[in-house]
Amino acid sequence: MKISIICSESNHPVNSLIHTWAHNISERHEINIVTKSNQLTTGNILFLVSCHEIIDKETRDNFDYTLVLHASNLPYGRGMSPHIWQIVEGKNRILLTLLDAEDKLDSGKIWKQKEILFDG
Repeated sequence: MKISIICSESNHPVNSLIHTWAHNISERHEINIVTKSNQLTTGNILFLVSCHEIIDKETRDNFDYTLVLHASNLPYGRGMSPHIWQIVEGKNRILLTLLDAEDKLDSGKIWKQKEILFDG
């Protein structure tokens, strides 16, 4: 399987986890980690993790699935960086949502939600 991941910030804390995950599955899958959509080619799955771009349909159509990892309990918390507002509100539990990328931000079909606990 050919998997691409966009994480817009090369120094984002999640990058070390993405690279570890990619290394662990690299014998079974081809992994491409980029910071901008113009670095993408084609593949089976495109993951958007802390991606600051809205990925257009033409780019999404180069993949079988384009999935967004979003840090809120959708539909509540649509938009960019919702986890920051939850932290400001004093929450220490955040629901992560995996959903299809669509033209309208955070409107795609939800695949899975999982609550995470963090120490602030």
